[in-house]
Amino acid sequence: MVSSRRYSLTVGLSSLISAPIMVFVGVRNAGLVITPVQFIIFLWLLLVGAVLMYGVYFLTMTTLLFSDRINNIHHLFTAFFDAARLPKEVYTGLTRIMITTIVPISVMANIPAEVLFRYPDINSWVLLHLLALGFILLSRSIWTFGLRNYSSASS
Repeated sequence: MVSSRRYSLTVGLSSLISAPIMVFVGVRNAGLVITPVQFIIFLWLLLVGAVLMYGVYFLTMTTLLFSDRINNIHHLFTAFFDAARLPKEVYTGLTRIMITTIVPISVMANIPAEVLFRYPDINSWVLLHLLALGFILLSRSIWTFGLRNYSSASS
């Protein structure tokens, strides 16, 4: 419940309905032929990307355990997430490094999409899986550390 406090069923449901329609229309308009293998890989990488997104979000929200002066930190996450709307090739230099490794927003969005257009190299797939695992483990360890050392204002 801690990390799903801001979840809205109506927003989630509308995304679950509209996203597949948008993907289908985009694939059809681009004239692509998607094989069943590509589709299964796309769905798997989409799931791994969602796990990565949850890990990054949970890590962002965990910082609230260490400071009571941070308000509306979820807006920081959504601002970073907006950067994923563009392909990672648009960004250069430090910005590209930041959105692909430090805060891997573009990785979680771009690698699954690349499967629909071309098969990305195996290094991208491994990177996505390692980042998802790493951010989940890191956020969990910081969460448990924060809970052990947390003291509320009323206690």
